[in-house]
Order: sequence, then C-alpha cells, then structure tokens
Amino acid sequence: MSDNNINLYVSSKNRLDGTASSFTVNVPNGLLVNEEYEEWVLSVNGFYLINSWYNIQKGYNNQFQLIVNNVPISLELNEGSPNIYELYNDLVAKKSLYLTITYNRITNKFTYHNISGTTVKIIPLNSGGFLGFENLTINDIDVGGTECENPIIVQGDMMLFLRLYGGDISLKNDSIDNFDDGIYKATDIIFSIPINVPTGALISYNGDNNFKHKLSQTRNDIDKFQLIVVNERGEEIIGMTDYYVFLQFQKNMNYYILILKYLEDIETILKNIYEFIKWFSNTYYNQIIP
Repeated sequence: MSDNNINLYVSSKNRLDGTASSFTVNVPNGLLVNEEYEEWVLSVNGFYLINSWYNIQKGYNNQFQLIVNNVPISLELNEGSPNIYELYNDLVAKKSLYLTITYNRITNKFTYHNISGTTVKIIPLNSGGFLGFENLTINDIDVGGTECENPIIVQGDMMLFLRLYGGDISLKNDSIDNFDDGIYKATDIIFSIPINVPTGALISYNGDNNFKHKLSQTRNDIDKFQLIVVNERGEEIIGMTDYYVFLQFQKNMNYYILILKYLEDIETILKNIYEFIKWFSNTYYNQIIP
C-alpha cells in the first residue's frame, strides 16, 4: 500500500448513531490530513450485504385500495418474498368478492375482471409494482377485463445506492444523476449495485476501480462523513441488516494549486528583493553622492 493510500474498513454494525442504512463515520483524528495543494480521491473497493429484507414489506410497499361503488376498501398484500403464483393467490383471496384475476405468463401481466355488479377501481398506494399499475393511479376495472398497465414485478427493490452525505467532504462534481426531477445535477452517489440475488443471499462487490471520485473538502482534516444506503427511488430500505464497505482514500498532488503556490512564493520573494534594492539604493546612494 502506498503511503498516500489509506484504507477505511467500515462496519455499520459498530456505528455510534443512526441506523444500518444511515449513520455517521467518525474518522480518527489525524488519519485523513492533507496540505492545501493535495486532494483526495475516494474509491469503493468492497461492499457486502445480506439480502435480508422481504420484497413485500408491511407499510412500505404492500398497501392498496379497492373502490367498490365509491366506497374505499383498504387492503394489504401479505408480507414476504412471493413468486408470481404466490402473489397471484394472495390477490385472488383478497379480491374474490369483487374481482377475478387471470395471469398471462407470456406478457407477465394480470387481467382483472369486475364481478361485483357495480363499479370497481384499484388504487395502488405503494404496491404498484406488484399490481401492474403506477402508484396512486385510479384504475377502472371492467366486466370484460382490464389488463394491468405494466408487467408484474415481484422482486421489489431493484438497486442499492450508497450515498456520501454531509460532514467534511463532498463529491467534486464528477458525477451527475437525474433521479430527483429528471434534471441532471451533481450527485452524492459513490456506489451502486443491483439486487440480483434471492432473499438470504449475499450482495457483494469486489473493487474493480469503477467507483472513484475526487473529493471537495471544507477543511484539511477529514473528521466525519455520513453514509446512506437507498433504493432506486431514493428511499432508505426498511429491514436492511448491517453491511460492510471498504473505502480507500488516495492522496494526490494538485499540481495546478502547487504551481500557483510556488508562483505566489516567487512573487513574494521578488517583491522583497525589490524593496531591499529600493531601500539600499535610497540609503547608500545618498551617502556616496551627497
């Protein structure tokens, strides 16, 4: 390891505050110190997390409403990580008085049939991916059948993003995203990984230099910063267990700032020489030539 590289092995389990998905990293005094002409490059060299949370979580992404003859009926999907057929059976059991449901394996979509004898609407409150409709949309269900708008997603969350927030450092505008409102802006995301393993399996990343970021600092001694894990919607993940992340801080020379510093020093020296010559000339010239 180079003298300019400092590895920081972080365990969320041993945090001093916050939750597994959001906590402050307190850096030992004097560990990350740089001169004004030096800058840090942050790399994520490892990330390890057990996929411990359910795809469907109570109060998080399992709620929807049926509006039957203008009367709202609040319903919830069962918590867990169902496959498509288990999800289908859960929906059939909850809607059997008002709807029948068919599943198209080719398109991976549900078709809802109104058997209530009156009007029925489906409103996903936060469970749209499991019902095939966008959240908070009002969807009329016809007697002849209404096919859901989107393919069914039983996976739940798709991505994890690790964000660097607050404290003494921030990213130096070398990355942007359009997650908030479609407009590309500077981001605080330092790492991303798909959730492509089943519940109970390990989500892992071994560094391959894909996640390197120049840092801006508010001071020359980095004392603390915050790490936050969110999903693709920017939400902290309920039920997420502790994780490990390996960070490397590499100290590099900023030659532009260093050259400016040298030029400033040279300018100061030249000014001092000029003032000395001026003083010497005024003092001794008058003595030699009265």
